[in-house]
Amino acid sequence: MPCENTWRVEFTRAFKRLFAPLAKIGVVEWARRNVYLVDDERAGPFDTENFPYMREPLESLRFGSVQDIILCFGTQTGKTTILTVAVAYIVDIIHKTIFFAFPTKELAKRYSKTRLQPLFKASESLRAHLPENRDNYTNLEQQFDTCTLVLTGAGTPAQLASTPAPIIIADEIDKFKLATDREAGALQLLKERSKSFVAKKHLIASTPTTASGNIWSAYVGSDARKYFVACPHCGAEFTFEMSGLRWEGRADESAEWDYRRVRRTAHYECPHCGGHIDERAKREIMRSGRWVATNGNAATGARGYHLNSLYSPTLTFGEIAEEFLRAQEDLSRMQNFVNSWLAEPWEDLCFGGEPAALKNCVCDYERGERKGAKAIIAVDVQMRDLRYNVRTYDTTGSYLADWGTAVDWADIDELQTRYGAQLVGVDINFRARENEVYEAIGKRKTRGWLGILGAPDHNILTANAKLTHFNPMTRNRRINIGGIRLLTIKSSLYRSELALARTGARGNWHVYRGIERGYERELFAEVQAEKIVKGRREIYWKQVRTDNHQFDCETYQLAMAEYFKVSGRSIAGAAAGAAQRAINPAAGAPSAPRKKRQYKPLGN
Repeated sequence: MPCENTWRVEFTRAFKRLFAPLAKIGVVEWARRNVYLVDDERAGPFDTENFPYMREPLESLRFGSVQDIILCFGTQTGKTTILTVAVAYIVDIIHKTIFFAFPTKELAKRYSKTRLQPLFKASESLRAHLPENRDNYTNLEQQFDTCTLVLTGAGTPAQLASTPAPIIIADEIDKFKLATDREAGALQLLKERSKSFVAKKHLIASTPTTASGNIWSAYVGSDARKYFVACPHCGAEFTFEMSGLRWEGRADESAEWDYRRVRRTAHYECPHCGGHIDERAKREIMRSGRWVATNGNAATGARGYHLNSLYSPTLTFGEIAEEFLRAQEDLSRMQNFVNSWLAEPWEDLCFGGEPAALKNCVCDYERGERKGAKAIIAVDVQMRDLRYNVRTYDTTGSYLADWGTAVDWADIDELQTRYGAQLVGVDINFRARENEVYEAIGKRKTRGWLGILGAPDHNILTANAKLTHFNPMTRNRRINIGGIRLLTIKSSLYRSELALARTGARGNWHVYRGIERGYERELFAEVQAEKIVKGRREIYWKQVRTDNHQFDCETYQLAMAEYFKVSGRSIAGAAAGAAQRAINPAAGAPSAPRKKRQYKPLGN
């Protein structure tokens, strides 16, 4: 009988717990009564008096219409505290399995030991859910009497493929692995864990890194909420932005900043009336602030919240202003300021990408007009068509004659005949049409056709470009019997030369009057950008549009014109030689690379 009574008691408790109605009080009120934060910058009973922006994200846990809650927050704003309170609320009230992911398993263990477990031990209502068997309560798996919490790292797909769960929580998702050609990204794999559940919820949080990162991509697809506050002077609403921060600290532009004065004088200026808002006024207006959705075309059920560190009650305007000024001289520190303090994605510094500069290259002639005696055609191979570029050359420079799309190789033949082109360079990088390209070049090699291949700098050590025979059947560049001519070029060198030429800096590279916008867009589809790699500045080429066909064709034009000395002036070679002599005045002119065969110069 005692055993039977015990069974009945346990069954009754489980039955009441399973079918008990959800608490009528809100999440914030529940947390105020039951959550005691431990090992937190806000240690003590949970309260949103100084963090009013926490209320709505937490209350969203109760709304069945909200499936995705996205927190794009800066540092010192309570992002992780929201996640911790959410876990406690789900365990005590919602009773659903939770899958909580971190960038690494080590971070998951540390969060469990230092933040989550002390919180459950400090609260009487939460402590009641702890299992009696210690084996069921580990750092990475905690089997409460209401649900199970699994914590894991997102380092490998295997770590994310174990436990299905209706509640997915993820912290610092911008440090998760992104998608590759072979597998989906870690965040996508994580969301797969909840696919089989009707009532599911995803709570993801992070400071952003880049515009293509996980958190910013999710935020942009949500309703993109911002926290608006009302000016204490005019009553108009606005959001805190770095552009509104004001300070004093130096007499003129050449003087050093007096950081003590910066901290002392920093304040916020209302964008509507210009009124000064100090720290005390900031706290007051934040208490009556509200979240406002700014994206009317949001994904269904996706609520996104963006908050920078200007809202943080633990950071003053003066501290933020000082950090901004100190970051001016250090690109790595500025990147951290933009990501962690402003909660905005970092955009690499781009330069040389202003299409308006192309007007400096316009020359007084019409499209189709042949200005020079010699002509070259460059072809960029695509899946369904061919993109071409025709340039003519004289002893002073080059002139764009034509550009566009060809349906097949016969169109390129017609162009070669029309312009009398001595040379046709075809890009062989498109693998899907590899055999077709080799066959087309091989049939026309006696008419000046050859393949072009861009290669990294370290693959060509002695020259800007190298001409070889290439046999597609043997994949051997040392067999001169049959095959095609292949010009392998140092891509970065000619791209950099094109970056100067398209702005008019060279003075010998021209386009016709009335140049079309389509050509302009394709020519400036790639720009040079600066990024931080292991603490060092590094210049790289950034593709800002997918249709970069004319950029590629013009790069090939520069390479072919220089290698075959079509214009009478070695373009990239002269620039490289000048740079070498500037570094070492004793250095002579660069010697030409040794060739296995002497080819007949164009035009003879």
